[in-house]
Amino acid sequence: MGKASSSKKIKRVQQAGVSRAPGQRRNLGFPALVVGIIVLGLAMVFYARSQIVEKVGEAPVVDQDKWYSAYGLDICGVYQDNPVAIGPDETGITPTTDGLIQIAPFVESAAGKNAQFGLFADQIGLKLSNGELTLADGKTYKNGDNCKTEDGKEAEGEVVMYVWPPQATDATKPETVTT
Repeated sequence: MGKASSSKKIKRVQQAGVSRAPGQRRNLGFPALVVGIIVLGLAMVFYARSQIVEKVGEAPVVDQDKWYSAYGLDICGVYQDNPVAIGPDETGITPTTDGLIQIAPFVESAAGKNAQFGLFADQIGLKLSNGELTLADGKTYKNGDNCKTEDGKEAEGEVVMYVWPPQATDATKPETVTT
């Protein structure tokens, strides 16, 4: 039995790995499809992002948009019961029983930039001025009023309104609106 030369073995191995005839072009369909999907995906991402950026500047629409904001009333370290509306809803900014403000304006004077906390305060009979808070039942609290702390000591009270941004966490620092 004769031995084949090394060069013949190498030539046979090289020929076994070739699946096309000499001069035949490589099929580019699959790589072209992958590139097309990537380009189309990027185009869709940029288009969607531009649509979101355009909507960010839009004001909420009367009788169409509705959202909620949380609130709480803490007097001398004691959270108060959630206040209820004292009259008919004239703006669409009303309290719920679970500590939320439902903001669903149905008049232009309460929509967009006009949807302010003062409309909610009017709805629950809350009066706020610099350093003073008056509840619907007539009780008034002022800066400097004495409060009992958790350990029973007297401390000077302060009327402050804090605002947290949407999606706030426990670590988020609030913005102080009034002092």
